Amino acid sequence: MRELGYDESRINPSDLVKALAHVIDNDMREGKAVVTCDAGGNQVAMFELPVYKPRTYFNPAGFTSLGFAIPAAIGAKVARPEATVVATTGDAAFFMTGMEIATAAELNLKVAFVIFNDRAQGVLKLQQRLLYGGKVYASHTYPMDFCKFAESLGIDCVRISDKKELEDGLEKCIYGVSKPCIADVLVNPDAVPTPITRQLMALFGRK
Repeated sequence: MRELGYDESRINPSDLVKALAHVIDNDMREGKAVVTCDAGGNQVAMFELPVYKPRTYFNPAGFTSLGFAIPAAIGAKVARPEATVVATTGDAAFFMTGMEIATAAELNLKVAFVIFNDRAQGVLKLQQRLLYGGKVYASHTYPMDFCKFAESLGIDCVRISDKKELEDGLEKCIYGVSKPCIADVLVNPDAVPTPITRQLMALFGRK
């Protein structure tokens, strides 16, 4: 099932999850990767990530703590320095704890920080659209330049806006550099993550 609002010409959340799953598949299957996920729309999209081994995927599903992924990934890399560590976060969640990446830079911890950048607090924006007749208020995020932020810390960054460059960009950020790396992935802001799409379809009796 495709997301509501899926746009073939743009990177949709499901496209990013599938590309990430493909890039780190071997490490996930062998238990050599650790993925930390944030709260919010990216969290829901990441429910679709295949997980094969225990202690390879950490999701703040109980408390849904916005800002969990970045410090959790740094801690995972300290605990398992040999592991491939990836944090997935939204741009809004990044604003909560993004400065912790300074610690990764200082300790030269090779962690990939993948941002689902939809320029909004995606779940809140969706709730507003559903509950208030499409009216959206104060749920957009400031258009931060994440690659300039990375440059200020002396770490790497890739910005991905073209679906054709998605897997190569993720591969470079996760495996192709020797420093911490930010992947700023510009995702379709109108796409509704697949698990929420399923719920909405069931609620309104559509297939």
